[in-house]
Amino acid sequence: MAAFLRRWLSRIRFSLLTMVLLSLLVGSLGALWWRWEPWAVVAVLRNENPPTYLTISNDGSKLLAVDSKQDWSSVNENPREFAVWDTIGGNRLFKKGDKGVLFHSFSFSEDSRWIFEWNASVRKARLFVCHADTGEVVKFYQADNQPLLDASISPDGRLVALAFQKNGEPNNGKFVLGAPLIYDLEAGRVITRFPDDESIQLSPHAFSSDSKWIAFQLMSTDDKLKVKGVRIYATDSTNVAFESEDFQGLFFLKKSSRIVLAGQRKSAVLEWPSENKIMELDGRVITIFKGEKHAIACVEPEIDVDPEKYSFLLQSLQDDSDRVTLVTDGHYLVDWVLANGRLFASQWQPNNDALIVWDAYTGGRLFTIPGKAVVSPDGRLIAVPDGNNVKIIGVESQEPLQILKGHTDEVSEVLFFPDSSRLASASKDGKVRIWQRRRPEYEWGVLVLPELWLSLVLFVTLVWSVWRDRKVAARVNPN
Repeated sequence: MAAFLRRWLSRIRFSLLTMVLLSLLVGSLGALWWRWEPWAVVAVLRNENPPTYLTISNDGSKLLAVDSKQDWSSVNENPREFAVWDTIGGNRLFKKGDKGVLFHSFSFSEDSRWIFEWNASVRKARLFVCHADTGEVVKFYQADNQPLLDASISPDGRLVALAFQKNGEPNNGKFVLGAPLIYDLEAGRVITRFPDDESIQLSPHAFSSDSKWIAFQLMSTDDKLKVKGVRIYATDSTNVAFESEDFQGLFFLKKSSRIVLAGQRKSAVLEWPSENKIMELDGRVITIFKGEKHAIACVEPEIDVDPEKYSFLLQSLQDDSDRVTLVTDGHYLVDWVLANGRLFASQWQPNNDALIVWDAYTGGRLFTIPGKAVVSPDGRLIAVPDGNNVKIIGVESQEPLQILKGHTDEVSEVLFFPDSSRLASASKDGKVRIWQRRRPEYEWGVLVLPELWLSLVLFVTLVWSVWRDRKVAARVNPN
């Protein structure tokens, strides 16, 4: 009876260990395959025409793309259309279009509920606030015979500052700005209309984080519309609160009551509204990063110099002595990103687009990715169109990690989602593909998984258990 029980328990143990071992092996192989192919298509957004100009809501739930079919010679016959998709289910929520539109610009509200659309035609400027799920227009503003030249929306999405081309026609070849105004979208009316003074033309520049202040750039009255200074108003007043012709740009910091004034050769950080100077910075600040601890400043020897003489500084906004000079080849750079100890910027040149990467601590240039490459917000991955495919490159290894295949025509644009876990690629085949990273790892050069080690341990245990049972059985029953 005892021998029977031992044999029975041994078989049960053998069966259980075998099932556990097989389960772990299958799971390990699946995980190993995911390591080789970590990005997969989760949605395909189909459009009648090739999409372009992708923008994604802050929560990543919606994607907007503008239809690129329009021929500018027939702008009055063919509408400029845009569509919005649900990025989770892949369903198109709505599509809209307007004929005669020369200029289109879009942005999502910070809570991703609304879409701000402003467009301009030859003699009309319009601003729409649409519901992001249905496209229903909930607010609308229109100015006849005044083409829209510039617009700025407050952080809370309540106010919009607009600047128009005066009388809808150039004046002796010069573009003359009309009187700018501030429109309250909730109240549905103009709350502030600034003086119409051709000698001092204003262009809306930026709102403060609390929407109580607005900065304007003072524009020259010649035919080049150069910026010659900055001015700050309260949004409900036409009284000048601050003015300077020593600076041409202004930034309101969201996390502190400070402003950054950007001049041609020098910039400054001031307390606002006390105007106490905190520090001076070398160069002209052109970008302030999200954490508001660092900024990029462009240093030029003279105004209107050859772009190849540009140089750039990574400056601290808390310590004026903390600065890093970036090693560059002089080209003007845009779309700066600071993340993961790296600094990224796009170089836009005819047939020479590239993404340049520096060490944020030393300023040393690390490498360059040719093409219209984009970096993920966390600074760990780079995506670049590669014919009909998208190439994923690891920032640490600088090596291709995966080639995303599926488009049947040239990929025109790629864009990471705000959380870096998904990627959108637009192609001339009329489709936008949404790719999702299925595992959190960014680099997978060493393919050794914990599941494989556990499987190996269980396999050795199983072999030892079988060997021991047979050895015991041989002793009990030698024949």
